[in-house]
Amino acid sequence: MVNLLEETQTLMKNIGYCSEDIQFIGSAGGHYRCTWKEFTKLANKAYNNGKGEQNVASDLIIVFHDGISLHRTAYKGVECWDFSQPLILESPKPITNLFTQDRLYNKNPIANTVF
Repeated sequence: MVNLLEETQTLMKNIGYCSEDIQFIGSAGGHYRCTWKEFTKLANKAYNNGKGEQNVASDLIIVFHDGISLHRTAYKGVECWDFSQPLILESPKPITNLFTQDRLYNKNPIANTVF
């Protein structure tokens, strides 16, 4: 059994954040939200994170002021937080091919491309 609040606080501490750094807690679509104070009350509950099924809302996210976000995930039946870096658009390059089993980065050379 894992306490969601303790799990969240431990991860935040490990990646260098505190509650004051939070910009948003809620659903990934932005339709629902709560404050950190409300979250601490709602999340202070133990759940079985290795049960093989999702116990915590799968669209729950926490977004920090710098754009980094925590989101719920499950891998091989174990539920936990994962985090994402913000999308930073610095001189986007053109896409020349969308059909690939590889990443766009590897299949869209920019050298010698004529538009």
